[in-house]
Amino acid sequence: METSDQSKSKPDRSRNNLPPQVAGFIERVFVPILVQRCISRLREGKKPFASFSEEAEEKLKENEARVREVLSKVKPLAVEYYRLTGKPLGVTGEIAEYAAAEILGLSLVPARTVGYDALRGKERIQIKGRAYSAKGTPSQRISRIKLNAPCDTVLLVLLNNASLEVREMWEAPYTSVCECLARPGSKARARGALSISAFKQIAHRVWPADKEIQRTERGDGRPEGI
Repeated sequence: METSDQSKSKPDRSRNNLPPQVAGFIERVFVPILVQRCISRLREGKKPFASFSEEAEEKLKENEARVREVLSKVKPLAVEYYRLTGKPLGVTGEIAEYAAAEILGLSLVPARTVGYDALRGKERIQIKGRAYSAKGTPSQRISRIKLNAPCDTVLLVLLNNASLEVREMWEAPYTSVCECLARPGSKARARGALSISAFKQIAHRVWPADKEIQRTERGDGRPEGI
C-alpha cells in the first residue's frame, strides 16, 4: 500500500509532459489569444467556447440574410437564362434549400455536411430541388440520392421552371427511398436517380398543405394548376 510520504515524493508528471519551450509559448502566446477570443465572444452575446460545428452554424446564421439577398437577385437572371436557352443556370438546388427552410421552418446545416442539408429538430433532411412544369413528363428525374447516408427524410422541392417559385414540396422517409432505389430493373435507379412520379408514390405532400389547386402564372398570364 502506498504511504502518504511516498505519494508526496512522486513528481508531478502533468507539468513535465511538455518541453519548456512549448510550455512557454503556450503561456505567452496561446493563452492570451484564447482569453481575448473568449472575451470578444462574450461581448457579442455568444458562448465563450464553441465547437467547430457550433461556430459554423453561427456563421451560417449570420450569412443567411445576405444569401437571401443574393438569391433574390439571381432568380430573375436564372429565369431569363432559362427563357433564352431552355437550360437551367445551376442554382436550383440552392434556391430550393432556402425556400424549403423559410416555408417549413427548417435549419440549414453548414455546406459539405455529409448526408443531409437541413434539420427539423433532430430529424436529418436531404433536400432535392427540381425545376418542373405541369407540362413536364412524369419520367423527369431528381438528382442522385446516395445510399447509406446519415439521413432520415428526403424532401423534394418542385419549382416552377418559368419563375423558380415553389410549386410543391413532397417528403418521403429515407428508408423508403433507399428501398425504391434498390429495386432491380432500372439503370437510373441503380445510379440513385428516381423519377418525380416514382418519388411521389412513396411520399406525401407537405406544401401546400391543403388540396386546393396552387395557382401560378403561365407565360400567357393564365392560371396553371399543379
